[in-house]
Amino acid sequence: MSLMRIPFALVFLAVLTLGQSPEDTVNRIVRDSQGAVVPGVEVMALNPSTGQTTKSRTNDTGLYSLRSLRIGSDVLSVEHPGFKKYERQNLVRGTGQNLELDIALEAGALPESVMVSASAGSLETDAFRQSAAAKFGNSGMGIPRSDGVISADLSVLRNFSLGREDRRIQFRGEFFSLANHSNFGVPGRVLGSPGLGVVGSAGPSRRVQPGVRYVS
Repeated sequence: MSLMRIPFALVFLAVLTLGQSPEDTVNRIVRDSQGAVVPGVEVMALNPSTGQTTKSRTNDTGLYSLRSLRIGSDVLSVEHPGFKKYERQNLVRGTGQNLELDIALEAGALPESVMVSASAGSLETDAFRQSAAAKFGNSGMGIPRSDGVISADLSVLRNFSLGREDRRIQFRGEFFSLANHSNFGVPGRVLGSPGLGVVGSAGPSRRVQPGVRYVS
């Protein structure tokens, strides 16, 4: 690589690094046990490893938005008069992730609390959202949609003369997927279907096809 190309390569790598956001957003709606939105509620995220806290207060429609969260695991908590304290441990997030998480508050006194296990999970709707036309999505570089296809074919042939140069017979053998490598199909992509994310098909195995051809 010439010296003139090195600065351009460094600039290109810097642009790629800046394009990857190290911060996440958690947002959605706070409701009570009857399904009604609860305005004026303070939602707080605490990162135990750094001690950083991020707060948001719900608006008139119960919507909260915790922005600029660093990568890691947070403790999400809500305290509001007339409701039990809500706490969710080990809220793990990734780079540039927009996580939609509804919060349900139970009526009661603040000394009482409701613990939500992280194993309950939350639906990351952005993972299924179609990117706008001519816009990049939020998936990382190099993430394939399905397994790649690996196939090696081979054809072997031999000609035999039939007494004249313009007449001959050709014996041939054709081998498809010679290494017999398993090529899996595309995972299910229908949201809500039992087959979502499940690979239920595979390509054909090794095939051998003999043949004879008369050439004149």
